[in-house]
Amino acid sequence: MGEANPDVNCSSCHGKDGKPVKAGATDFRNGERMKLYSDSAWFWRISEGVPDTRMKGWKSKLSEEDIWKLVLFERTFALSGKVWNEEKKQWVDAGTIAVASTETQ
Repeated sequence: MGEANPDVNCSSCHGKDGKPVKAGATDFRNGERMKLYSDSAWFWRISEGVPDTRMKGWKSKLSEEDIWKLVLFERTFALSGKVWNEEKKQWVDAGTIAVASTETQ
């Protein structure tokens, strides 16, 4: 869903493959850059915009659900299969979270 939203055109700046086509746009293929922010921070950036940049907020055009879909979509370029581990304060393989929670039960 995040890829093709009729109300916004993210790819006009960020490219269809996450490679920016406009100067200053975040490169979603850069895993180290993407790891700088948790999913909730990316949600805020999409909702509210990024101060002192050309990234405007989209909360007036997108529902909360659609913004979360965009967060998940942008993660697919560099962080596919990764989740934020709040305890470790870092991105980890999604499979390790599932295994860890299964082992403790």
